[in-house]
Amino acid sequence: MKIKKIILFLNAFLVTFATLSMQSCDPAEDADFIWPSHNTTGFPGDRQGNEESRHVLLVYQAGFNTLSSYMEEDYDDLLSGYLPVDHHSRADNILLVYRQTCSERGDYTGELSSHLIKLNSTADGTVVADTLASYGSDVISADSKTLHMVLQDVKRMFPAKSYGMVFSSHATGWLPAGATTNYHTISKSPERSVGQTQTGTPGSYLCYEMDIKNFAKAFPMKFEYILFDACLMGCVEVAYEIKDICGLVGFSTTEVLADGYEYGTLCERLLKGSTPDPVGVVSDFYAQYEGTPLPYCTASVVDCTEIDHLAQTCGRLFEKYRSQIRSVNPSNVQGFFRFNWHWFYDLKDILVQSGISSEDLAELQEALDECVVFDKATANFLSFKIRTHCGMSMYLPADGSAQMNVYYRELAWNKATNLL
Repeated sequence: MKIKKIILFLNAFLVTFATLSMQSCDPAEDADFIWPSHNTTGFPGDRQGNEESRHVLLVYQAGFNTLSSYMEEDYDDLLSGYLPVDHHSRADNILLVYRQTCSERGDYTGELSSHLIKLNSTADGTVVADTLASYGSDVISADSKTLHMVLQDVKRMFPAKSYGMVFSSHATGWLPAGATTNYHTISKSPERSVGQTQTGTPGSYLCYEMDIKNFAKAFPMKFEYILFDACLMGCVEVAYEIKDICGLVGFSTTEVLADGYEYGTLCERLLKGSTPDPVGVVSDFYAQYEGTPLPYCTASVVDCTEIDHLAQTCGRLFEKYRSQIRSVNPSNVQGFFRFNWHWFYDLKDILVQSGISSEDLAELQEALDECVVFDKATANFLSFKIRTHCGMSMYLPADGSAQMNVYYRELAWNKATNLL
């Protein structure tokens, strides 16, 4: 691996970030909050440069949990790969990393410090890590208030033509916060909805998380793409909930092995070319597992701008085949879960096993083809086989619960399709 010099740069003007309060969702509403001037000189790179054309990538690591050491490796892989070159005054594209990880592997008792870091390379290949913000010990990364605050910081410091995000953490798709503990009798791990911050000691963990509805509400600007390096996010419910905040979403219908995405080539795909290539990132992710000793991976990219047609089609089919969907045998439907997390079944196969006609199946496939732009799955995922994979999972009412149904009825996908 090529060795690079690294310069760590702490911006003295931004030390006030260390005492940020979490009382307000919008940091601009905090009386003690001081925004740095965008015109201040002495920073590595002009924060105002090329805002009409540049792309800003935010890697959001909610890693104060069992994935902490893997996220440290991901960060190192970012440093070893392509980084945007800062020409002192005009940075074409921007790489930002928000990090909250454990100081020691398995130790969830330490201080919850987190930082927003700008990474770039100089003309001679030196890596510069510029700490733009250090957040206080009361800031929880797996909290929609924190996500909103970080995104506001990014938007104000780096106006840009477009933004992209890679979100890395634990997750359980569309499920409500605490679902793995409260919605069935088997709990194999601490709860994790979208992101997880885990504090405490074994037997007395305190876990923080956000559900997909609050995740979507946290975004103050639209993103060109959001890529989830996290388990079980490949649900139609997730894609539909975030359709108004991003163009493309990349995710996995199954769990994701701990090594996750290929971070060594991430920035080359998203920041080096004239346009970002998020599909290429997801393709690289799949390729690093296919044909290896650990050939377990599912990977999809969905165009959220085309998903309304799918909702319209499914709404008609759900109404037409309602009784069949409610009575279908779950064991006949392709599932994407372990540990009795029985809320993730193949969307298309739910309808196929419910006996839809060939004409209706053709209409469904047409709607899927319009929005699913990348879809790959290995033959197995750990303990189960994958015989079919349409690119997205969905809740199966026949294997649900009355308690889960109450939450599900409030999701945008259900409101659009009347599955329940």
